[in-house]
Amino acid sequence: MSFWYLECFLDDNKTVERHPLNHFPFTIGREEDLSITIPKSSISRRHSRIDLQDDALWLVDLNSRNGTFVNHRRIYEATPIRHGDILHIGTAEMRLMRSEAEDNDTSDEGTMTIDVDFSSYFPFGVRELEELISKEMVSPAYQPIVGHDRNHIIGYELLGRGASPALPDDPNALFKIAESAGLQSKLSELMRNMGLERAAKWGMQKLLFINTHPTELKEMDGLLRSLHKMKERFPSPPLVLEINERAITDVDSIRMMKKELQALGILLAFDDFGVGQSRLIELIEATPDIIKFDLVLIQYIDRADPSKMSLVRQLHQISKKLDIKTLAEGVHQQREYDVCRSIGFDYYQGFLFGKPAPLI
Repeated sequence: MSFWYLECFLDDNKTVERHPLNHFPFTIGREEDLSITIPKSSISRRHSRIDLQDDALWLVDLNSRNGTFVNHRRIYEATPIRHGDILHIGTAEMRLMRSEAEDNDTSDEGTMTIDVDFSSYFPFGVRELEELISKEMVSPAYQPIVGHDRNHIIGYELLGRGASPALPDDPNALFKIAESAGLQSKLSELMRNMGLERAAKWGMQKLLFINTHPTELKEMDGLLRSLHKMKERFPSPPLVLEINERAITDVDSIRMMKKELQALGILLAFDDFGVGQSRLIELIEATPDIIKFDLVLIQYIDRADPSKMSLVRQLHQISKKLDIKTLAEGVHQQREYDVCRSIGFDYYQGFLFGKPAPLI
C-alpha cells in the first residue's frame, strides 16, 4: 500500500518538512485550522486544496491572490498531480512524493522534520530518474589511466552518463536529482554494475577504477553486499574501489572495508586527495592501495608557488613511505605532466592522455 506526502521548504534554511496526505480534502493556506498552515503574506488565507478522486490526486487553487503552480505553470482549474511534481503555493515550494507504507513508518503520523542537504529548490525529474534506474538507462564511459612513461595504459576509470531523453546526461545533474529523493546509492550502484558488465563483455583485463557515492559509506553493509554480487557475476577485470577523501569519517569502518575488499581481490583508492584537509591520519591507520591527487593540486602545477609545490612533494613522499601508489588527476597539459613526472607519480589521468569515451 502506498501513501502520499508533501516535502516542503517553509523557512529560509535547508530544513525540509514532510507532511503526510492522510486526509482529504487537504487544505493549504495562512489559516491555523488547515492541513498545512504557512504564515506568509504571499499565501492567501485558504490558498489551495488537494483532493483524492478515484485514487488520483488533484490540486485546486482557491482563488488565491498569488496563484498556485504545478511544475512552474499556474493552474486555473482542478489539475491532476503526480509523484515528483513540484508545487508552488504562492512562494512556498513543495514536492509531491509517493512511498510504500511498509518502507516508511510515518504514514499515520503528523508533520515530521528532516534535515537534508538540499539545494534552494527541489530539482525536477524524480519521476524520470526512477524510470532511468528501473530501465537501466545509463551509458558507461571509460577514461584511460597511464603509467609513469605515459605510453602504457594501466587501467580506466569508469564514469557513468545518463541515457534518458527526459534527463540530462551529466552525472552531476543526475546525482543532484537523486540526492533530493534518496536515490543516490541506487544510481551509483547502477552505474557501477552497467559499466563493469560492459567492460567484462569487452574483455577488459586492465584495472577498472569504480566510484562510490559518499552515502554508500554510511550504508557499508549494503555497499559490500553489492560488491560481492558484482564480483560473483564479473570476476574480471581487476577492480579499484574509489572512495572520496571527504567522505572518510570512520577509520575503523574503512579499515574493516579494506579487509573485505582484499578478500574480494579489490584494491582501495582514496579519491580527490588534497581537497580541503588532507586525511593524513587515515593514510596511516587505514592505508589505501592508491591515492588520487586531486585536480586542485595538479592543475597548473608547473606554475605553482613554492609553498604549493612543497605541499605536493611532502604528501607524495609520505605516500611513498607508506608504500601507496600515487596518481595525478586532471593532467591536461604536457607541462603539468613533466612536473608530476619529476615528482615521481606512479600513474596519471587527464585529457592529455584521453577523454572519457565508450568502449569500442
